[in-house]
Amino acid sequence: MRTILQVFVVLMTCALCAPASAQIQEISPSEVALLPADGTEVARVALRFDVARLAQKRHLHLVGATLEWTGSDLLTLPAVFWVEPITQEWTRAGLEAGTEDVEVSKAADEWEITARDQARSGNFVRLDLDRIAASWLESPRSNFGVILATSSLTQVALARQAAAAKLVVRYARHTPN
Repeated sequence: MRTILQVFVVLMTCALCAPASAQIQEISPSEVALLPADGTEVARVALRFDVARLAQKRHLHLVGATLEWTGSDLLTLPAVFWVEPITQEWTRAGLEAGTEDVEVSKAADEWEITARDQARSGNFVRLDLDRIAASWLESPRSNFGVILATSSLTQVALARQAAAAKLVVRYARHTPN
């Protein structure tokens, strides 16, 4: 009897917290900074996304988050992209002038985009930012943006594409009864 009662309680708890249908919010970068060339063939930009309004929503459950943009200027395929969370405050002027350094998390996420990926996605580049977005929503003060880097685009092409990028956040609301 006790086991049946425990199962019933678990099922009722899950039913009370069942998420509603997923919603999507697209967030454009609030700031984009082209980082000076560092002597390598890697192009880098800093992107900051304002997720404060999303983080304030109650009973939010992150379903997924991607960084998306049209990737029509890729120099080479497969193209490799890295995304590193920034761990400190920065300014566009300081980064672009080279008077500020930016600290990043040691854990960079890496994606390889192939010609097949490009054809299947209609020339869109989509990078999974679930882990990074989840940390921003959990602790909005940890959101200093990300560094997006690649050797498959020129600095100028990456800056142009990054400025048009969107952070696409899919979430559901848990509605307690």
